[in-house]
Amino acid sequence: MNKTENMAAMLLTLTQSDEWFRLCDSDEGIREANNSLQIMIDKLAADNPDEMMDQLWEAVCRVCDACSAVAMLYGIRVANAIRDVSAQSLSLTMQALRQSRMAGAQG
Repeated sequence: MNKTENMAAMLLTLTQSDEWFRLCDSDEGIREANNSLQIMIDKLAADNPDEMMDQLWEAVCRVCDACSAVAMLYGIRVANAIRDVSAQSLSLTMQALRQSRMAGAQG
């Protein structure tokens, strides 16, 4: 597996967990969006063949999966940025403490 395949496998694993399903099921925004989508699908299903509706659902699911993957990758980047800033803040704080100790020892 290459790096991209590994990342795709990891994201698939995350989005198939019980916790992921629980989070999605409990999110008010997702529930409202799903309800709106289902209403439109039901209207379309009355006038279109099942095969076409299956293809529509598949396309909707692919969009949802792609959005989820991008959101998770973005979240990882944000978490890394926060970690880096936090680490730098600690380093800067330690440097300031050392300098204040040195200044106090000289004065």
